[in-house]
Amino acid sequence: LFLLLNWGVMTTLRKKAEQQRKQKDVVQKKEEMFMFIKSSEKNEYLSQTQEALADAQYAKDLAEELYGESDLGRVPAYVQLGAALLIVDDLPSSEQYLTQVHWMVVKSGEKLPATLEARIHKTLGKLYLIKSQASTALAHFAEDVYFSSCAFGAMDPQCCGGYFYMSIIFEEHDQSRCDRFRGLLMRIWRKFLFGKFASMVAQTRNEGSFDSESVLNAAHDEEEADILDETLAVECQLHAQTLYQICCGGDEFDVIGCDASLSLILLALLSGDASVLKIKFLLQKIAESPDVRAEETKWQAAFVDKHVADALS
Repeated sequence: LFLLLNWGVMTTLRKKAEQQRKQKDVVQKKEEMFMFIKSSEKNEYLSQTQEALADAQYAKDLAEELYGESDLGRVPAYVQLGAALLIVDDLPSSEQYLTQVHWMVVKSGEKLPATLEARIHKTLGKLYLIKSQASTALAHFAEDVYFSSCAFGAMDPQCCGGYFYMSIIFEEHDQSRCDRFRGLLMRIWRKFLFGKFASMVAQTRNEGSFDSESVLNAAHDEEEADILDETLAVECQLHAQTLYQICCGGDEFDVIGCDASLSLILLALLSGDASVLKIKFLLQKIAESPDVRAEETKWQAAFVDKHVADALS
């Protein structure tokens, strides 16, 4: 009897240990899946296309191992794989995964996190923009902005991707709306980056002596200065550089050109590389802008000029 009881206890303990091992294995695989999704997204922004695709495929394989065929747990990996396939010009495969995601979400009727909804619509918007289906693309980018606003707020940089692509769509059909989205896009980036820079300056002052070297050194400390993550920085560079080239070709900068110029300056300073821009020249052009809508930008440019003048020399 004792042996039977002992055998029963040992069997129960082995089953429990096996269950715990399986649960731990599932948790580990989920963590790995999201790690590969994040890595793929980062490589996508950095235009490292093959790395982005490889990471997305690993994430997809893990998702299919973890979740059933119609399980919404597959959605994040499928969306990222669709995005990675877009940047390697495999439109048929990208559309296959993205439409499958759309069907899974509609069929389930479940509410997804706003960040994931935004990602789905942004990627679908890019797909239909490439396919020259402007009205469908526009609807998806509008949904991207809506869900990004729900998750982060209407003036958060996470909304900028949707505004950027909507401005591209309206460029051929409605210049007034195009300029409106361009203006909003650059206003968001400029305000966001200036807030980062002003916080860095204030923190440096609180730490003691204020000098240019300490400001630029602080720009390398992400935890203390709360600097942009790499994907946001790349997206900001793309948006600001594109609109700078469009709006700053003449002798005078309008408000969009001023915001784009100041955003590029702030991005360079926050990354600790102020040598890549003619910063003094751009600050002077902003100060000379006749556009009355640029008054706030002029004030912020003057603040930047005051606090990094010795560093730029």
